[in-house]
Amino acid sequence: MAKAIIFDLDGTLYDSAGLGRRLVLAAPRRARTLAAERRARRALAGRYFPDGGSKAVYDELFRMIAEDREMTTEEVSDWFWNVYMKDMVSILRRRYKARPGLVPVLEALRAEGYRLAVFSDYGAVDAKLRAIGLDPTLFDGLYDAPSMGGLKPCREAFRNVCEDMDIKPSDCYFVGDREDTDGGSVKAGMRFINIKRK
Repeated sequence: MAKAIIFDLDGTLYDSAGLGRRLVLAAPRRARTLAAERRARRALAGRYFPDGGSKAVYDELFRMIAEDREMTTEEVSDWFWNVYMKDMVSILRRRYKARPGLVPVLEALRAEGYRLAVFSDYGAVDAKLRAIGLDPTLFDGLYDAPSMGGLKPCREAFRNVCEDMDIKPSDCYFVGDREDTDGGSVKAGMRFINIKRK
């Protein structure tokens, strides 16, 4: 009997179609930096940082972007937190909403005794939930992959979420829209429900 349901955020709790294009249009002069971020993220996918947590993940992510773009890591960090993440939250607030009917489903699941959480590859989970109109208190835990030690599909990061919730992976469902990343939950011992973007 499952005890917890953990949700991916982007593309799962809302339909993220067109988000990448809107992020480029929000800061067109930084389009190449955004592309470098995507390349670095793909290169780090699945890698575990057992000792450094989010600092180690972000340090390596920013180092790779800086090397790609011939920037300093300080410049990359400033872009990531003060441009990229802020633009993302702003665009979500203006253009995106939680999937129709999602809130009653979450409330019904909680009423049935399930513990609910969000596990996103990106930070700013609380702000992003609020931006799409979801109250973060609908969930028992909010997690981002860097804080759990590695970007999806890092098996250990999924297990760390379960450990923090004090629930065995075999007692969890993971709901996500991408088998290549969210499917890492299977290797962690969880049951994976793959939803379609539409």
